[in-house]
Amino acid sequence: MKKLKKGLIILLGVSIQMSMYNYVNVQAYNFQNRNVNIKIISATPQKIKIKIFNKGDDIARYSESFILYKYKKGKWRKVKKISQTPKTLYLIKGKGSKTKTIVCKKTFGKVLPKGKYRFKWIQSKKFTIK
Repeated sequence: MKKLKKGLIILLGVSIQMSMYNYVNVQAYNFQNRNVNIKIISATPQKIKIKIFNKGDDIARYSESFILYKYKKGKWRKVKKISQTPKTLYLIKGKGSKTKTIVCKKTFGKVLPKGKYRFKWIQSKKFTIK
């Protein structure tokens, strides 16, 4: 009986490690996936609306880890890096798309002032808030 319990505990530990390994690979794969593109639909000081396209046949996964830069005095300066360990990976079916709205006050702690910005997520995109 003790050997059975010990065997089950070892099997459970190996299963958890394998699932963590697969999760890390899925996240790394999606940021390098060339079939996934983003488009900035609109940008205001309060909200940024983004559309994410999956041009591939397979399901794409993404998380909310990104960096926002602002162009100031001839250089791109980091405004905020959102790099949370995702609780959820969002899915986009093959040949599909999803619209995502980022609320600036909630995400960055403030509304964004006027200026040129660069959003680095699945790929890098520039936009202007007027």
